[in-house]
Amino acid sequence: MYEADIRKITLDRYPPFVGLSLNVQTTWLNNRSCKEFLDEGFPLAGLYVGRYLPNADDRVVPNIQRVGRVTDVQGDTLLLDDSRDDIESVSASEAVLVRDYAAIERCPVHAFDNHAAAIEDTLGQKLADFRNGQTRLQSLRKVVAYLGNLNLEMLPGVKFSFHPFFAEGVTKSFPAIQIADKPTYIFDPAGRRTDTWHDRGLDIHGPFAYQNHTPTKPKVCVICQASQKGRVEQFLYIRVIHIAPPVFNLQL
Repeated sequence: MYEADIRKITLDRYPPFVGLSLNVQTTWLNNRSCKEFLDEGFPLAGLYVGRYLPNADDRVVPNIQRVGRVTDVQGDTLLLDDSRDDIESVSASEAVLVRDYAAIERCPVHAFDNHAAAIEDTLGQKLADFRNGQTRLQSLRKVVAYLGNLNLEMLPGVKFSFHPFFAEGVTKSFPAIQIADKPTYIFDPAGRRTDTWHDRGLDIHGPFAYQNHTPTKPKVCVICQASQKGRVEQFLYIRVIHIAPPVFNLQL
């Protein structure tokens, strides 16, 4: 599913311009009524259903208004609880499944039975690959290239075109980039113990002026899951006690 958002973009010391913000993601689609699911023996009990709201523009996907949760089925009628405006029933031909975790989880089990788990694992891997940053960028570049070949008008007689992604070195209007020097971290009052990487400096030198800290024996309370007690105590011993040996009051 591709999402597009037209925005007016204003950068410091540059004239404003109109830009298109693009995104791509995956979504679950269902174009079947509950009646079609019922005809296949799909178990609707316990799932939420809704109805399409009136839509004046057939180019826009209509919104679904949640009606209620199915408790039982009588013929082509769905009996409901937890319903909107105390609606007790709805026709299966007018209702559609609400896209939630319970419905999405039940569909593969119904369609593929014992193979559902393997199919979901494969689908999960494909979704992970699709959501990878580089893969998403390639998909968006294809969309930009497609839009760039179209003959578009913002208003009658006012044409416009799409340019490549707004990026450094691609467009002249991109703001100048200034790279700041990396900071130097100081770990003692005299300034002799330094490092350009904060985590490494803490490992080697410990916190700044910890020997002169008041109080020198702070009390720290750590709350964690009982099953993680060993890992937490190990973390505290390695990361804290070896650096600055305080007195710990570990409460689980």
